Amino acid sequence: DYWKVGVRAFGLGSSLYKPGDDAKLIGERAVRSVAAYDALQD
Repeated sequence: DYWKVGVRAFGLGSSLYKPGDDAKLIGERAVRSVAAYDALQD
């Protein structure tokens, strides 16, 4: 588990945006990514 060993930075570029994606889809992915990151801190 990356979090347990001290990793605190993650590259998200291609998981958030792919050519042709609309802003709504990108926003939904971003919200899910932030929620997943926040859950690691609990």
